[in-house]
Amino acid sequence: TKFVRDDGTLVSPAGGGMNPAPLPQFTMPTSTPYCIPGWRYSIQNTAGVNVDFMIWFPIYVAVSQAFTAIAIEVTTAAAAGGLCRLGLYADAGTAAPTGATGAPLDTGTVATDTFGVKELAISRTLQGWYWLAFNYTASCQTRYASTLVDTPISPYTSAPNGSGLIGLARSQSASSAMPTTPVATAVMTSSTTGIISAWLKK
Repeated sequence: TKFVRDDGTLVSPAGGGMNPAPLPQFTMPTSTPYCIPGWRYSIQNTAGVNVDFMIWFPIYVAVSQAFTAIAIEVTTAAAAGGLCRLGLYADAGTAAPTGATGAPLDTGTVATDTFGVKELAISRTLQGWYWLAFNYTASCQTRYASTLVDTPISPYTSAPNGSGLIGLARSQSASSAMPTTPVATAVMTSSTTGIISAWLKK
């Protein structure tokens, strides 16, 4: 038995089954409408980014929810002209993202040469599994979720409190559009800093 909170997260009764922990959404400190469905953390940190290295991680939206933007938070700015490319992928059901079921692929770029919350407008009502993706053209630092407490329960991630896979990655020019179906060449685990660092805005 599971219960659905007002924010769309699933909660299992304490001590029950394989996933007794909640699948909550967490917020950026600057504004509560930003969340990453299906993730919970105990600490926020900042970290440098990988340049021309596309990273994507799964999210789970428990109930139908409209989202209006994808966002990052830059804490230390890049050099002039720095950009971050953001994407939202549908899930292929094969441990890989795809654009086949209607999620936008490449939503465009935001400037990273000034600090603060940077967002790109989208208009999507989501439910189920999706992937958030990001890629940077220049070095900067961003805010990310650290010390993960709960990860989405899926074929692609570890059980809660585990230290398994939390994302996938590949070398990819951030100046080019994101591929329709990216093929991973690297695995991101919970010991890798800076991965859970893109948000959706309700």
